[in-house]
Amino acid sequence: MGSIGALGWRKARAPLALLVFILSCQPLAPPEKLVGRGVVQKVVAGDHRVVIAHDDIPGFMRAMTMSFEVRDPALLAQLTPSERVRFTLEKTQETLYLVAVEKDEGEGPPPASLLPLPSRGKG
Repeated sequence: MGSIGALGWRKARAPLALLVFILSCQPLAPPEKLVGRGVVQKVVAGDHRVVIAHDDIPGFMRAMTMSFEVRDPALLAQLTPSERVRFTLEKTQETLYLVAVEKDEGEGPPPASLLPLPSRGKG
């Protein structure tokens, strides 16, 4: 068996670099859409964020209060603290954006993230 000499490696570098480039240009997976419900706690227009106390988002996140970055800052103009909302998130491997929000006129208990924690009895 022969070995690849210095000249052989030089010739192989360009096709290998092209292969690496082509593989890195594969299309990204489409963003995953997630829907949640909650209560607006705070609108932080300067940072393009909204803080929402939300219920569980099945398969993604337990109930909690969290700040979400909005893709379109114009969405913030429609939000008021204490307002119940239904919102849509777009999740990729690298980002999470709130991309849609609407008032939630539905009745029901407050999001689990707003409920007081149970006290532990001392005994």
